[in-house]
Amino acid sequence: FTMSAVAAPAPAEPATQASASEAELLDAARAACAAAGVPAPADGRLGELLRREGPEKFLGAVDGLVVRRLQERPGVYQAPVEQPQELILIRHGKSLAQEAKKQRTQPQYLDCALASEGRRQAEGIVDAVGRMEVDLIVVSPLARALETCLVAGQQLISRGVPVVVHPNIAEVGSAIPENQPRKVGQLLRDKTLSRLPHLDRVDFSRLPGTWPDNHLQRLPKRGAGRQPTDDLVDWL
Repeated sequence: FTMSAVAAPAPAEPATQASASEAELLDAARAACAAAGVPAPADGRLGELLRREGPEKFLGAVDGLVVRRLQERPGVYQAPVEQPQELILIRHGKSLAQEAKKQRTQPQYLDCALASEGRRQAEGIVDAVGRMEVDLIVVSPLARALETCLVAGQQLISRGVPVVVHPNIAEVGSAIPENQPRKVGQLLRDKTLSRLPHLDRVDFSRLPGTWPDNHLQRLPKRGAGRQPTDDLVDWL
């Protein structure tokens, strides 16, 4: 079941402002860990990480920590052996970039969410998807696919069907902004996705620790050797 971005130095901030900023960064780090379902490091370790990386790189370092902890988990799914498997494909709903049509190359559509019509499309199949008997949901790491999955598949996820994000079904058609994936921590903090139920049940551990650096550049040319979908089918 696949759900188919030299100025003059600024004056120093007052001490109270700096403290508030540090507290906000630490709160964001704890929230990212909680959303991923992994324990947050102790406050002392988080503070040490913030001092070492600096405010600009701190949350990126936390993202890497979250991914490593997810990858340390045992696999949530093993395919049944020696029995036929049925694969059900569901395409994502209409995205904001698709709605924008000729303007979809604008940078604001980087890994964008569903449009209102796309959300209605996902909501319209909730009951039909909920009646399916499936062992596993595999979803692309792009936001429009994750949103479709969490909305349309909410009944299955509530029943305990595991959801695995797999890099080999990410869009590879072109390098337009909507096809540019983001880091796991950015997805977990996404305003649209974080409001949906069951985001904490999504397993991101199949994504490499460097995701999504050079994702499109690493892909083989079409027809040249094994394709990402070949490895996906073998895994299933």
